[in-house]
Amino acid sequence: MIIYVNTAYQYIDEFEKMIKNPEVLQNFNDTWVRTKSPLTYSQSLKIFTSMWEEGINLGVLPPKEPLEGIETDIKIAAVLNSCLKMVDGV
Repeated sequence: MIIYVNTAYQYIDEFEKMIKNPEVLQNFNDTWVRTKSPLTYSQSLKIFTSMWEEGINLGVLPPKEPLEGIETDIKIAAVLNSCLKMVDGV
């Protein structure tokens, strides 16, 4: 599990290095979040469908072994859920 987390952080670090003006990006994100309301079900479904079709076109969906890596996903979900409980004070 640590390998996945470290890899994710390395990816984020590399991505942040590509941004020349992080303040502009942060302002854009803040404005975007304030001005956009939550997506409707139909909007969410359209995005999901488009992403699924893209995955099929790339040859990565559907997975050959749907349950491959499920143990790791469960461990990551447990860690994230425990972090949310600590933040919420529960």
